[in-house]
Parts: sequence; C-alpha cells; structure tokens
Amino acid sequence: MGYQESFVKFKSNEVLISEVKKYMKRDRSDYTTVLYNVVQVTEDIPMFSKDEIVLIVGGERYDQRGPKRLEEGLGIKNSVDVIYIDDYLFDHRGEKEGKAFLDEYFRNVHPTEIGMEV
Repeated sequence: MGYQESFVKFKSNEVLISEVKKYMKRDRSDYTTVLYNVVQVTEDIPMFSKDEIVLIVGGERYDQRGPKRLEEGLGIKNSVDVIYIDDYLFDHRGEKEGKAFLDEYFRNVHPTEIGMEV
C-alpha cells in the first residue's frame, strides 16, 4: 500500500492512443490509480525513444507493479512496461533536479494531438 507515480509504456503510440480513448469513455470512479498526463519524449534518453508517447499515472503502488496489475487498478490494457518515476529519476537524471529533467525531456501532449475532442 502507498502512493506512487509511474511512466507507462506501450508497444506503439497507436496502441497508447487507443487505450487512452477507451479509458476516457469509461466510468473511472472505482479505480485506485488515475491517469494524470500524456507526455511525449523530446529526445532519446535511457529507456525512452524520441517522439514516444507515454502515460503518467499515480495512485495505489500495488496497481503499478506491472502491466497486469495496472490493468486491474486503472483499466488500461496492452501496456508493456510500468516504470516508477522516482526510481527512474534517481537512476538517470544526473545533476538535474527532477522537475528540470522532466521538463527538458518530456512535453505535455494536448488531447487534440491524439485525436480526442476537448
């Protein structure tokens, strides 16, 4: 038990977009983990490729221990990896502060960029 934030990776951007669209149409009131943001990687960095789109989720740590548990806790299927953000920053941010690292290598994706209406 406990709170955690994670990156969620998919086989392709198309799979991610499809899953986000399904997620947004469902009743999410019972989920213990929520989708916070959709971001795009701005350049190649360890574990991520430039232009890759990933989710940022947060909530119950148990739900984020892998794709199957994420499906149970968040209702999003077909993810291939769940990466704890704090672990990633500890391993890869170097001398940068966490927020500065995230701001440099990830940009927010507006819903219209992935074919969603606002």
